[in-house]
This record gives sequence, structure tokens and C-alpha cells, in this order.
Amino acid sequence: MTATATSDRVTVFHMFGEVFAYTTQSESPLTIGEVGIVGVLDPSTSPRLMWRLAEAHCRERDQTGDHARWILNQATRARVVGSGRLDDLRQSEWKFSPDKGYRFGHLYSNHETLRTGFLEVAGLDLAPLIECARAQRHHG
Repeated sequence: MTATATSDRVTVFHMFGEVFAYTTQSESPLTIGEVGIVGVLDPSTSPRLMWRLAEAHCRERDQTGDHARWILNQATRARVVGSGRLDDLRQSEWKFSPDKGYRFGHLYSNHETLRTGFLEVAGLDLAPLIECARAQRHHG
């Protein structure tokens, strides 16, 4: 299932030489953005990369919920403090193809659910963003 939407804000960021985007979506009439969406932007990159990075940078004993929190932390860190932020787009139209999700069971960074997958942002020129991300690649 592919979802198309327009968000008030899409944050584009990089980590470990890859480009990602973070936005929110609501599934209730409250429209509070309770679903955090983090997606890879480069179609040649597997959406599972985020989960592999989380596994590599979390403790060995950590479980899926810890990995989901790590992914959401990277996205909100890019949005709030600008760590790795490449662009902050307003009123952007996007398409999302989900790959994996996690329901927290409580609010975490104001989200009940994290969804990861492939995110395509209309009109976004990926080439310079990918080049910038790869030039600033850091391995942990």
C-alpha cells in the first residue's frame, strides 16, 4: 500500500552517507501527527537499512522497540537540533511505501507509531543531497 499526502513539514537528513526524510501523519480526527514516518529517499537504498543501522548502534540486548526509538531519535534530532539536516520542506507532497512499522504502546516523541519505508518527495532533487551525504559520511 502506498500512501500519498501533503505535510506541513518534511525534514530531509543524512546519516552514515545515506539520505532519509521524516514527516508525520495522523490517523485520527485530532490530526496531531501521532504516526512518525521515516523513509529512505534514494530508490537504490533498502528501507531496511534504518533497522540495520539501529541494530548496529544499539546495545546487543536491545529489542525492536529500542531500535524503533533509535530511528525516531535520529529523525527528531535532525528536525529539532539540525543534526545532519539537509533541508526542511514546508507543505510538501509525498508518497510513502511502507516497509516496517512499530507501535510503541505509549507516546514516544509524541508518536504512537513509527513507520519506515521508501519516501518520495515531489520536486526534490536527490542528486545534490546524496552527494552531500556521501561527502559527510561518518562510520560509527
